[in-house]
Amino acid sequence: MTVFPAQSDAASLGLLERAENGTWLTFEEGLHIYKRAASADLRAAAGRRMAGLWGGKGQPRTYMMYHLLNYSNVCGENCSFCNYWAPAGGAKAWTHNFEDVRPVLEAYWNYGGRVVLFQGGNNYEIGSFSYYTDFLDAMRQRFPDMLVFGCSPTEIHFWSGKYGLPVPKIIAELKAAGLRAIAGAGGEIAHQPIRDLMFKNKVRFGDWLDIMDEAAAQGLSASASMMFGTYDGLDDRFDAEYCRLEHLHLLRERQARTAHYRAFVAWPYQPNKGRIRRKPVPHEEYVRLMSVARLYLRNFPNLQSSYLSLTREQFGASLDYAVNCAGGILYTPELVTGAVGANPNDLSRAQIIEWIAAAGYRPEERDYYGRLLVDPYTGRTPLSNLSLPKETAAAWGAPKEYAV
Repeated sequence: MTVFPAQSDAASLGLLERAENGTWLTFEEGLHIYKRAASADLRAAAGRRMAGLWGGKGQPRTYMMYHLLNYSNVCGENCSFCNYWAPAGGAKAWTHNFEDVRPVLEAYWNYGGRVVLFQGGNNYEIGSFSYYTDFLDAMRQRFPDMLVFGCSPTEIHFWSGKYGLPVPKIIAELKAAGLRAIAGAGGEIAHQPIRDLMFKNKVRFGDWLDIMDEAAAQGLSASASMMFGTYDGLDDRFDAEYCRLEHLHLLRERQARTAHYRAFVAWPYQPNKGRIRRKPVPHEEYVRLMSVARLYLRNFPNLQSSYLSLTREQFGASLDYAVNCAGGILYTPELVTGAVGANPNDLSRAQIIEWIAAAGYRPEERDYYGRLLVDPYTGRTPLSNLSLPKETAAAWGAPKEYAV
């Protein structure tokens, strides 16, 4: 069990002051505050950083509505943390085509949704890569104004091996079929020995980053994710803070080269049938990680919440010290387990608005690129979900330092 310091040492206090005022911390400095700063001091410094960037109580905190469209739950990886996958041919296995999901997408469109996350398992039963491009193209033909992101590096790596296609070609064909951005799924945690314990065939983190770089080169932006609290913090072979900061550091380095990532989101591992660990990750570990992320990931425009892993009170507090965007999901089938404050099959715009307002902030809906929407219920701004040139990043309300 991790024991956090009750008081910060002098060096930590100095580093926290520098970080909250905008100084870039080195890896060693970041690790120092992560290990030696008291949780209250970490959170307070991150909170002051948040207030400087996004304002305090009464100021906006955003959410983004998107529909999680899973094309299939068949997956051959059997990741030890997943409660979603099904074996091919099993009673619970399914694989959709566009016509299967069209009624749901039309209902979502009528509800006002304009963003779709398209992803699924590594399905060895799908015989041709054209299944994915045909699916995307059908969505584009029926919903030309829908922004579709997804097709994570995990899936792209799998498709490259299964269909014998180079990654650049896969990304080019996905983009031509209508994909607008890449999902951050499969990042999990960077430390490869931990990844090796959770899964054997899944993409290595270095390859995950390289695929993201290729997507950036082809003009697609992305989100970045992290799942913590599996073997990090549980297995004495691994230094939890080192492994978690390593993940943040590698993302920060690539972002400095590409300005590719629109958002970062981290969530604690949720116990799944006793696999890996039986009790949830202590919430203090989430607070510490997200506080460090707010101070360390200076070149990420949005930090997004782990909405399904937090209580209403924990979520509200996260808007003070780390999170400027709540994210949001209209519907998802059992992809996330262990939700403590929300029903993953009954998330609504109203619930997200209520949670943000209850925390003392002004709820505002944003598009994929972070711009506030004029009318989140019945209309969109003329530029809603259109690609955002890097040189105009400041125009949509992000702090000037993100206009890279």
